[in-house]
Amino acid sequence: MSRNEERINRELREKLTTVNTQNIGKGELKGIIRRLADNFHSAALIEEKKNYLDNKEAEMVKLDYYYEQFVSWADEFDNASAERKRMILCTLFKRITVGKDYRIEVLLDNSYEQFIA
Repeated sequence: MSRNEERINRELREKLTTVNTQNIGKGELKGIIRRLADNFHSAALIEEKKNYLDNKEAEMVKLDYYYEQFVSWADEFDNASAERKRMILCTLFKRITVGKDYRIEVLLDNSYEQFIA
């Protein structure tokens, strides 16, 4: 449970204790409950957005790695040995198919597909 949720639960317990010891009207009680529910919803929404941003940040780190690798291979490819070129091509492409009339179909690896435009 996050700190915000703990704080909201503590406030709710305090308010309920106050309700039990004092004479609070229904309207005021509804207002207290509404504010607490709004705070709880806001805390959950903030936590959800934080998780979303954390996931996006992890994706960006991964994307940066693939991009740097892709760029370094592009620079290296012209001067590479045949074996090194084959390794680079095997990493970039999932499948290369040569069909009738030498028709070539190329399936890129999903990690690198976004860099080819």
